[in-house]
Amino acid sequence: MMTMTPINDEQLDRTLLALEEEGWRALSGNRGADYFRDALTPHSIMVFPGVVLPKDRALEEIAEAPAWAEFRIEEPRVVRLTEYSAVLTYRATARREGEPEYHALMSSMYVENGGTWKVAFHQQTPLARAG
Repeated sequence: MMTMTPINDEQLDRTLLALEEEGWRALSGNRGADYFRDALTPHSIMVFPGVVLPKDRALEEIAEAPAWAEFRIEEPRVVRLTEYSAVLTYRATARREGEPEYHALMSSMYVENGGTWKVAFHQQTPLARAG
């Protein structure tokens, strides 16, 4: 069994933000469901506005959703929970083609297993407007 050395806080911040941005890029194309099939833990939960979904249902919703035309991640913060788990929170602004901007507070809980960070929990809290 391979033992991983925990990464320092600065590396953790960069790693989780890069993973979150990679997920948004996948959702901005036609790779969202494929990306998250691997990026989510087997028993992950995703909380979208008005619904709580296990991984399989979340992947179905992601596959059916239109791609994002643009996105911005602002005010990212990482809170380390243990050596191998952390929560990334941020303010997101995104827009789908022909639709108004979507503003939300996002939280993604990551766990490290075998050298790979995966999302165990994600929640979106929509905001009425940016501010």
